[in-house]
Order: sequence, then C-alpha cells, then structure tokens
Amino acid sequence: MAGDPQSAKRAYRELPRLFGTFPIYALIDDFIQSSFFLSNFDRQNRNNRTTDVRSPTRAFFVFPDSFACPDLQPNVVACVAYPAAKSFSFVFSENYVMTTVKSGPSLAEVLANTQIPALPTSAMKLLELSQDPSKGPADYAKPIEADVGLMGQVLRFVNSSYFGFSREISSVQQALTLVGVRTIKNFALWSAVFSIVPNPKIGPFDLRGLWQDSLRRALFARAVGRELMLVNAEELFAAALLQDMAIPFLLKALPAEYEHLMNRRVSEKLRLSCLEREVFGWDHAQAAAQLCRTWHLPEDFAVLVERHPSLNELLGGSNPQVAAACVAIAALLPACKDKEWAEEVDFIKGFARIDNKQQINLIELLGRVDESMEDFAPIMNLPIPEKPLLAYLASQAS
Repeated sequence: MAGDPQSAKRAYRELPRLFGTFPIYALIDDFIQSSFFLSNFDRQNRNNRTTDVRSPTRAFFVFPDSFACPDLQPNVVACVAYPAAKSFSFVFSENYVMTTVKSGPSLAEVLANTQIPALPTSAMKLLELSQDPSKGPADYAKPIEADVGLMGQVLRFVNSSYFGFSREISSVQQALTLVGVRTIKNFALWSAVFSIVPNPKIGPFDLRGLWQDSLRRALFARAVGRELMLVNAEELFAAALLQDMAIPFLLKALPAEYEHLMNRRVSEKLRLSCLEREVFGWDHAQAAAQLCRTWHLPEDFAVLVERHPSLNELLGGSNPQVAAACVAIAALLPACKDKEWAEEVDFIKGFARIDNKQQINLIELLGRVDESMEDFAPIMNLPIPEKPLLAYLASQAS
C-alpha cells in the first residue's frame, strides 16, 4: 500500500536475505531515515534530474526484475524512468514506490558492438609528438606535409581572417611558428575526427549543427581560459570542440533509443546527458572519453571531455577544478538552433563561481565569441549561427 512505511521496511528487511549484499543498500538506510516514497523530492526536482545517484535523496528500494513484492507491486502506476547507476535504470511508480531494476546495455557493450575507425596516421603522429616537449615546429611540420589534404586545411586555417596576418603564410613550419604548435595540433585533431565521425539520419539530429554548437562552445571555453590566464587554454578549446563527438556513434548504435532522447531533449528542454543517465546509466561524455582512450589521446584530455556535464562537482570542495569547469560551463551554452536559452540561469550561476574574482566582463566575452564564430565557422565549412549569444541574453532580458 503506497505511502505505508511498514510495507517499505518489510521489503527492505527482505533484500539481504533474498539477494545478498548490494552496493546501494547502504543508501537505503539514509532514505528510510529521511523520507518515504520521494514525494517531496519529486515535486521539487521533477525538472532537475542532475543530482548524482549516490546522493541519499536518490537511494531507492531496488528489486531485480524477477522480484515481486506483494506489499508494493500492486501499487505500480504510470512508471517513470529516473537516473541510473552503472547499467541499471531505476523505475518507480507515481505513488513513489520503488519496484524494479531494469537492466540496459552498458557503455562497454555498446562500444564493443560499434565500429570505431582509427584516426588518420598524420593525426596519430602529431599526438605522439605532443608527448615529447623537446619537439618543435620542424618536427610537427613533417606529418602535416606528408598529408596533402591536411596541409591544405592548415594553410587555409592560418590564412583566414581569424588570425588576420598581413601577408600570406605559405609554409606549414611558418604556420606552426606563428600560430603555435598547440593550435595547429588541435585543429588537425578536429579535422581528423571530423573526417571519421558518421552522420546518422535520425530524428532531429544534424551533424553540422553538432559541430556548429561544438565550435561555439570551444571558442567560449578557450576565451574563458585565456581570461583566467590558464596555461592549457588551447586544450580547453579542443576538449570543448570534441566533447560531443560520441553522439553520432551512439545514434548509429542505438538509433531508436536516441531518436526518442533527442525528441525529449527538445520538448522537455533537458540536457541530453541527464536523459542518457536516466535511460542507460551512462552518458555521451563517458563515451567520448572512451573514444579518446581508444585513440590514445592524453588522459588529461579524456578527463576534460568526460567531466563536461559535471560543473557543480568540478567547482565543489576546497580545490575547484577551474580548467575543467571552463569546458563544463561552455556545455551550458544554447545550441545554435535553440530558440531559447533553457540553461541560462545555471550558466550565469556557474560562470560567477568560475570568475569568483569578477575579473571578466561576460557581455564583452560573449560578444568576442560571437565575432570569433563569424570568422572561424567558414574555416571549418560551418554556417554562422543565425542567433548570436548576445541575442539570447537580450531576448531573456526583454
């Protein structure tokens, strides 16, 4: 009977006897001591599903599919999925009674069944060189010049209006010297990933739109990093640029599931990562980090990508991870096709925590990112967004 604490306690006492020790049992104690059936939690948090599953407020009664609890099972109505732990999707009824655990495909299973292409040889060589601090522009120029297509892209990149050189740059080594090894390496990495990412035609997904969003977020992450005088601002650019690179692979692997999630993201204005964790127990950030590791990218870079949905966690505690938070805050920017900025409040609050000394003028920063986007997007054969970032702030203010 829903709302009856005695039923819950009887079911709880049966769990160890029936199923042995289970990691989440410790959390159930906290749950029983605090509130029953999540009624208060659900009213306050139905539209905010980012709380970590390890929080006591998310400690539900967990039963395998094969378990039928006579006290609780009859009360199941209109089940709703909530965030998952590992490969489980927790499901409870509108009467706030936890009844089942649904198992879904683990990330390892999905990636094992997905054909992940290797990065081009030139990109792999550049990444290898980046691990040796003694290497300079002459060393980096060799693999770029050996790849005619990449060499043409690099020269077009450095001769664009974004850099504004007064004379044409005609050699790769000269480009590396003037623009910087990190900038060229990251551009080459993006070009390599861009060339191998699939383009599944599923629901509202648009690959060019994904790269357009990623570029704007990358420009923002780098701009914040530079304002804060972080030494790895170029890595922040690359991490933000590639943070969503796993989405096309996941759409191809799980087309029906992701079409549903993409439609929900639009209609419910929720982050894709929250919806993924709700359904699968993992998200595209973890998948992208695994791609980084498969391609032998630096572990620090993989972590930047992996933690981009975790802004609050990055800024919590006594040692905030500001560099990673620059990538995470960029992920809260609106998609270029969004009519409204659904996460503007979270963005403003998060940005204030990153810029806790109030040394950055956010309006000017967004304006510079809009200007950079106009210069940079054509280089990557991407459209300039119809609605600049400053326009979102103006529309919200009005």
